[in-house]
Amino acid sequence: MLRWLRVSAESSSLADLVNEDLLPVLKKRVCDVRWEVLDSTLEFLGQLCEALSCTVTPILLEALCDQESYVRASAISALARTLPLSDQQGEPGNQTQEQTLGQLLHFLSQDSEGFPRRAVVQFFINWLKTHPSSSSSSSSSLRSVLSLGSTDLDWEVKVHTLELVELLMEETLPGHQESELGSAPPPYGGSGGTNLLTHTDLTHTLRCDAKPALTPSNTHHN
Repeated sequence: MLRWLRVSAESSSLADLVNEDLLPVLKKRVCDVRWEVLDSTLEFLGQLCEALSCTVTPILLEALCDQESYVRASAISALARTLPLSDQQGEPGNQTQEQTLGQLLHFLSQDSEGFPRRAVVQFFINWLKTHPSSSSSSSSSLRSVLSLGSTDLDWEVKVHTLELVELLMEETLPGHQESELGSAPPPYGGSGGTNLLTHTDLTHTLRCDAKPALTPSNTHHN
């Protein structure tokens, strides 16, 4: 469907086609009683928003409350593709974004299933990649993600948390922009802004918990 939209629809009529024809059909599928259909629809909505620069945030926010963990995870992943777009388009979504971030942190701390918690950390990874300067404005949320993710019982959540730490290190350590791939890492030093890594007590947690959690005997599938 995405490939067809790219090559078959005129750019001038593409927005009308999506809003008037495609989205109403997808909204019906979001109400499907079969979670597999809903899950696939949410994945498609995320890809559609990213490819065509459109937003369907209300639909995705509603799906966050679904009882199926796969559906919640897909809604979170789709949101990761749409929230940055709403900022670029200048929409008044700051309040919605703050509420969404609070809800995601709630999932990371309270959701009993691993899939949504993994998706939350990946959400922040994607957000930081697309908005590298947002770490200062969202420092409180990022500190919470680092703290919660590093102590999570799911080893994949911990791995994604380490990926987030790596992104923050690339942003906060001096000289990272000049270093080439495969070169020696720059010496540690403070930066002009707030260093989230020095404000989060991860040293003991990651050293003691990360390695045992990664062993096959401790893996567990939800």
